[in-house]
Amino acid sequence: MNKTLLIDQDCTLVDMLPPWLRRYNEIKGTNVQVSDIKDYDVGLVCADQKVLYDILDEPGFFYNMDPMPGAQIYFQKLLDEGYDLVVVTQPPRKVDLAIRDKRRWMKKYFDFPLENMIFCHRKNLIDGALLFDDKPSHLVEWKKFHPNGLLATLDWQFNKVDVDFRGSLKNGWSEFYDFVKKTF
Repeated sequence: MNKTLLIDQDCTLVDMLPPWLRRYNEIKGTNVQVSDIKDYDVGLVCADQKVLYDILDEPGFFYNMDPMPGAQIYFQKLLDEGYDLVVVTQPPRKVDLAIRDKRRWMKKYFDFPLENMIFCHRKNLIDGALLFDDKPSHLVEWKKFHPNGLLATLDWQFNKVDVDFRGSLKNGWSEFYDFVKKTF
């Protein structure tokens, strides 16, 4: 069986929402919390969308974040056990800094071959046995193109699509690891 697992970076490997909202709140003097986000479009809870999305263009933004709980341990375990992990991540459309910082972030936290990173907006074009992502539209579109593939996500409030695996935000990577071991 194909053991290529496609793994999203932001909000799957990387704990992106807290630092993004923290930065927005610093700039705007607001108090937007992760719990306020009920839709994938974070801009719906932030009055100044330009400021919100300009943060993504700040040098170092995508580098200076922590991994999701357990991601560093269990992603590396899957790599060490021979699973073909491919990070499929969507960079912001305006700047190349994000691509550099996302690559630097992977090297900071993982012994990971950077040739296994794909930067794209149409993840449905990438083949694998499973897509682990947070964005509902990526999951839905990928499944249309890969009907036999499996879908996995973390249990974000904004992501309630039908998937084969849904892990908790706190223990999702441990749970995902167990799911992969049972499935492949």
